[in-house]
Amino acid sequence: MAHIACSRCGAPLELEVGQSIVRCEFCGAENEVGRSSPFAPPPPPAIYPLQPGAFLPARAPGNPAIVGVAVVLVMFVLAIAGAVMFLLVGRPTSSVPVAVTATPPKPVSPPTLRPPPTPRLMPLSAIHDIQIGIMDTPEVDVPGRIGADKSFDPVANWDWMQSIANAWWDDAKPFELHADPLATDGTADLTGQPNVDMTFVSKKCRAAVSARAQTATTSRDSSCTLRVAPKPAWVELAIESIAADFNAASASRPIGKPRCTLGQAFTALDKQGRLTKRPRYSVRYENNVFGSFFRISNGQNTASMPDLSISPSFCIAK
Repeated sequence: MAHIACSRCGAPLELEVGQSIVRCEFCGAENEVGRSSPFAPPPPPAIYPLQPGAFLPARAPGNPAIVGVAVVLVMFVLAIAGAVMFLLVGRPTSSVPVAVTATPPKPVSPPTLRPPPTPRLMPLSAIHDIQIGIMDTPEVDVPGRIGADKSFDPVANWDWMQSIANAWWDDAKPFELHADPLATDGTADLTGQPNVDMTFVSKKCRAAVSARAQTATTSRDSSCTLRVAPKPAWVELAIESIAADFNAASASRPIGKPRCTLGQAFTALDKQGRLTKRPRYSVRYENNVFGSFFRISNGQNTASMPDLSISPSFCIAK
């Protein structure tokens, strides 16, 4: 039984053998089997048997002698190219391994560290002729200090610091001595950058400043209060912004050289049971309306303690 499609609706039709007209069961159209239907499948392509050698190209006639000569020429050219490459590259190296001696690395020496530059120190004789401003800190070369850098005694070097102030102005008088931190033997380690200084004031400096102010628009050292700070290899000078008062009845009158050392003061306080044990202390030697005294408190980075006061003349034999 053959199957074809209806020419009107495309429904499948069942065609019996020998039947030429088929009626569609869906749309009722009569289909003639002999006519082509738009829904009928196309006829299969015709298949023709392939004859042996029918589509093979014709073999071109050739000369065996010419082919042989071409092969020989190609081989000759390749041989010449190989010889040229051999001459350019050189003979191949031997495959035998060669022992290589490793060269030990040279030791690298550490870089040479240059010492810090030495500051240009000012001679002591030049400090009177310069105007030291509040922001200035000139460094002065002052020989003659007593003791080592690690055990600087401010009281033992009292006259030495006084000579520096007198080179500034010859009438300079001390108003305060400060040392922090300080050991119980009364010495400070200058290499540890402590705050050790003595403050001086000059009346002549103030008079000169007043006279200069009549003509000058500015006066750099208007306070005339000099701070002398010893360092390991020099002395640092600075002008304090707050001036000390010369009134004898005030708490900032000049102080005199103490008769007792700071080490004796610590010993006396310890014997009296008044000294709180601390690794370091802060000491100020100053004046008030009752006279001069040592004021001792806790030092840098130590626990607080009550301030202690002791007269600098307690060690005088009675």
